Amino acid sequence: MKISSQVRIFPSLIGGLDITDVAIVLDQIPQPAFLINPAADQILLANASGLALAERTRQELQNSSLHAFFPNLPTTLRNNESACFSCQLLTKSGDEIIGAARLQPLPKRNQWYLLIFTPAESCPAADRQIQGGQNLWQAFEWAKLLLLENSFHTLISQALETLIQFSASENGYLYTAHANQTTLACISSRETMAVFPPQLSVKDLMEISSPSIWTDIHPPTTRLAQIAQAQGQSYLIALPLGELKARVGLVLLSGTKEYHPLISPDEWEVLTQYLSALIQLSFQTRNLERDLSVQFRENSIYRRLLNAIQEGAILLKQDQCVLYMNSAAETILGYTSAEALGKPIQTFLISERDLSATLQSTLHGRQQNHIRSVRLYRRSGQSFLADLQLIPLRVDQRINGIAILIQDRTEQETLLKQSMRMEQRAVLGEFTTLFAHEARNPINNITANLQWMAMNLPDDDPNQAIIQRIQQNCERLNDLMDTILTYNRISEMVMETIDIKSLMKKILDRQSLHLKQANIQLNYETSEHIPTVKGNRRALERVFTNLIDNAMHAMKENGGNLTVKVQPTQLKDHQGEWLEISIADSGPGIPDEYKEKLFKQSFTTKSSGTGIGLMICHKIVQAHNGMIDYQSIPGGTVFIIRLPVTPTQTPSLSRQE
Repeated sequence: MKISSQVRIFPSLIGGLDITDVAIVLDQIPQPAFLINPAADQILLANASGLALAERTRQELQNSSLHAFFPNLPTTLRNNESACFSCQLLTKSGDEIIGAARLQPLPKRNQWYLLIFTPAESCPAADRQIQGGQNLWQAFEWAKLLLLENSFHTLISQALETLIQFSASENGYLYTAHANQTTLACISSRETMAVFPPQLSVKDLMEISSPSIWTDIHPPTTRLAQIAQAQGQSYLIALPLGELKARVGLVLLSGTKEYHPLISPDEWEVLTQYLSALIQLSFQTRNLERDLSVQFRENSIYRRLLNAIQEGAILLKQDQCVLYMNSAAETILGYTSAEALGKPIQTFLISERDLSATLQSTLHGRQQNHIRSVRLYRRSGQSFLADLQLIPLRVDQRINGIAILIQDRTEQETLLKQSMRMEQRAVLGEFTTLFAHEARNPINNITANLQWMAMNLPDDDPNQAIIQRIQQNCERLNDLMDTILTYNRISEMVMETIDIKSLMKKILDRQSLHLKQANIQLNYETSEHIPTVKGNRRALERVFTNLIDNAMHAMKENGGNLTVKVQPTQLKDHQGEWLEISIADSGPGIPDEYKEKLFKQSFTTKSSGTGIGLMICHKIVQAHNGMIDYQSIPGGTVFIIRLPVTPTQTPSLSRQE
């Protein structure tokens, strides 16, 4: 990877250096070095060489007046730029040491400067060492400006560029080693010419035990030096990264010009350790980010699975506070996960029983706890029956929380009640069938005896009226018993092919005299070809007769019109052909307060009715896979019955009266 020659920042670890770190760095500089604040006229820190030259201890010098030691040093500098001054240093014994002071501003400390003092007698020989010290300190100050949120490759590129400029090299390469690999890969480089290959052997790294510098005045002793010599390089700086037995990489710096050392091998060691820590931290950060990404995906999958199950799931921390609640638990209890997060479970899982002991037992034990048929309360206050399962959550053989599974048994409870009601109705049906069957014989005997009594009494005998009323009641009982038997035997009906047109004509013929007496006009509409249906003749006859009787009853006061239609039809929501039978009257209509009671048991408007006629009609039509409905307005009511048939040609309508 190529990098720009403009990058001059050296990366650092998280955060800046404290005063102890600065003291250690200053001691690496061989010249007397002072950390100063000219604006405050203050010496902040000095290295060992500076303390020795000033004949002071660190405590004596620290926070002392700057001009007490450097009397002719300017108190302010223009634009905080680096500068070089001739100045004097006053020692504790009163001696004046003449020399040169190089001032380097610290980028992040505003008015702080690094002062490198060189006595006059050693200035020529120490120029390069002063520059090296300045560079070393500047490298660490630059490191504080770089944040680790930059990408790994950016950090490495900036670090390599700093080393290239630090050593005034023309070419730079940074190689890293990876586990289970026998080669080192070049992850960053800046070169004016190709010197080293993209990969190196691990043996090349093993040949270099510490920072080493080869120049062309000496024969090459390593393969890397041989490569540098073969490529026309005048020097090679090899900097191994990492501990001696745990190398993580290698930095190679080379050039074609004469090498001038700016810092010592020990100072190179400090820089490489710094860079090694950066690379290791970057690797750890990337691994943690990768693990975090994997963990995030796994958590996302687990959450989707928890939300997909029908049982409510609540995850608790060790302090019994809610860590997570799935959507089913939200629906069951009526609380959102956001509301419950971090709050005690007792706030949301409200039970008629105290669950605290079971929760504690689950936290301290290794067994799951099951609570059957416990009654819980929703947010609305409504109670419901549920089964609870408490599962200890173990991480590294330690119980860190609890998973609570809630199975709402409301639907099961409802189905159980419905099943019990159906079973009770079945038993009641069998009993009423038996009762109706057994009661018919005594009723028939009573009717026969009443007829005998009526025949043996004179026609003007007052008892004849009593006998007639008793006979009418016996007929009503017979009708009631017949209705009960019909209702309970609907599921046992035998189906056959029925011609509804013929069946309806016979029913209307039987009712013709009654219609005439009630002043009711009959309109019968049908077509020439009516398809047959599968059904039970007696049951359907009972349906039609009951509806016609109801229509006649609705018009008994003033008479009216009875319209009966039998015709095939097509329904939009159903496949196949249907036969539609409609029975309409011109009566007053069904009052609104009665409409909800139709087709329900014990509803009748007749003084002598049983109240189960329409209910039986509804059940018979359903048994034929048909539908029954009605429309009613003031001035008329029509009942519509639809029965499924085999598709036939649609005939034209004709009218019969």
